[in-house]
Amino acid sequence: MDTGALPLYEGTAQGGLADDSNITATVLTSTDDERAIFADVGVFFTEVVAACSCGDEPEAVNTYCRLRIRIDKASAEADIQVVQE
Repeated sequence: MDTGALPLYEGTAQGGLADDSNITATVLTSTDDERAIFADVGVFFTEVVAACSCGDEPEAVNTYCRLRIRIDKASAEADIQVVQE
């Protein structure tokens, strides 16, 4: 999967930029019905925070978010959304 297609910027904690060069993902739950497969996935990535008045700017912060993925069984198209906790 092209990681640029993931909406990680919506899961940033400090309004920074999502660095998708080093992502770790864990499937938390999965189910399906006759039309689609559903999965909640925990994603760890690095958020780059600029203008934080830090000595080492920009600052890299480890970040976590949950994604909800729906995969259509007929077309294999995926819809990915950040779960706001």
